[in-house]
Amino acid sequence: STKRVILETAYFDPIGVARTGRRHNIISDARYRFERGIDPAFALMGDQLATAMILEICGGRAGEAVVVGAVPQATPTIDYDPERLKKLTGMDVPPDQQARMLQDLGFEVRQGDIWRVVAPSWRPDIHGAADLVEEITRLVGLDDLPLTPLPNLDRLPKPVLTATQRRNRRLRHMAAGLGLRELVTWSFLSSAHAQKFGGGDAALKLDNPISSELSDMRPSLIPNLLDVAARNIDRGFDDLALFELGPVYHGRKPEDQAQHFTAILVGKKRPDRWHGESRDVDVFDAKALAEAMLGDMAVPTANLMLLGGDADCYHPGRFGYLSLGPKNKLGCFGELHPAVLASFGITQRVMVVDLFLDQIPLPKSKGTNRAKLDRPELQSLRKDMAFILAKDVPAGDVVRAAKAADKQLITEVAIFDVFTGGALDVDEKSLAIRLTLQPQDKSLTDEDIAALLDKVAEKVGASTGGRLRG
Repeated sequence: STKRVILETAYFDPIGVARTGRRHNIISDARYRFERGIDPAFALMGDQLATAMILEICGGRAGEAVVVGAVPQATPTIDYDPERLKKLTGMDVPPDQQARMLQDLGFEVRQGDIWRVVAPSWRPDIHGAADLVEEITRLVGLDDLPLTPLPNLDRLPKPVLTATQRRNRRLRHMAAGLGLRELVTWSFLSSAHAQKFGGGDAALKLDNPISSELSDMRPSLIPNLLDVAARNIDRGFDDLALFELGPVYHGRKPEDQAQHFTAILVGKKRPDRWHGESRDVDVFDAKALAEAMLGDMAVPTANLMLLGGDADCYHPGRFGYLSLGPKNKLGCFGELHPAVLASFGITQRVMVVDLFLDQIPLPKSKGTNRAKLDRPELQSLRKDMAFILAKDVPAGDVVRAAKAADKQLITEVAIFDVFTGGALDVDEKSLAIRLTLQPQDKSLTDEDIAALLDKVAEKVGASTGGRLRG
């Protein structure tokens, strides 16, 4: 019964269509076409074609067409220099041939010193002179593109890595040489795991996460390493040494991002063999790894201080910081708390090394000249001393106090025995150290050695309250 039909043919703004479609989550063929841009000048011709189709199929009579608005200028007028083709591609195409090619493609070309080129309304992808060069190049053919060799191919390029990048690369090589395997994990993790390691703040939550398990920026590299370790342990790989070097996040500002080197040790120190028993990794293995990595970064490990501290994710009494001075903490190491490991499904003990790379000074450049080999002419000697101390006195305090007695003459202080029980009180321990003495300009006499040992005993007593064991 329909006798009158109104036919509307409209052009819609691409940006408005895209914005509205995304806001209301509308996916349609019309949106797909309009938001990518169509020919705005085709609206009237499209209306005429549709009218003719209706008259041919259904019959009837067409009324007058009413046009509202004006066709928008969809393409800009582009300034084009014909010489630009040769500058960008090396092709030598005469200007007349360039103009004919553009006109054959529907472009309007007004020649002069600088050409004024208007793209056809159905080419909304043309924005500048480089696009015109691309169109001409496509018609000429890439087979005619001249081959131009790169300059200075026989010369080595200058180094482009920064000092930080070189150090990070050296760290990766060092860790791999020590038997660790490198991981590259997501910078995201679940909110539950983030909260266990000091994260979970609203500022670090992603607005559009990939999944609910990757909803927060990571405050530490440890959770992702534990995820990988748990999957490997479930598949029977119980002995693991893994590391990752990457950023961690404590806020939204650039200064809240820090670079860390983190490693975890799980299982046996080495496989069981007939010639020796193996053992589980412990916190001293983590400390040794941390000191080895710091030493490779030119940190004076002999000056490192071991500081205690508390961290919810670590086992009480099995955690510490390595510091240059009381304030400059370079990293930490320890054993993770069993409750934290249980949340990852891990029942084995896990040791962690976490180095704060931004706090570690870069080594000073020494130039290309190699320093002169300086070896002492006199033979070194070793002396052993034992002290009775309170059980809670850190061994590192004894080592530092002994070294401070004469930093030039005493080149090394090593602990070789710890004893409790026997005639000692229940709150005491005996700590034995070995001093390595290196004379510089003259041999040491018995009187010199005795005076030095007395000075060591005085320094250790003043610093730790210890006394020489008789």
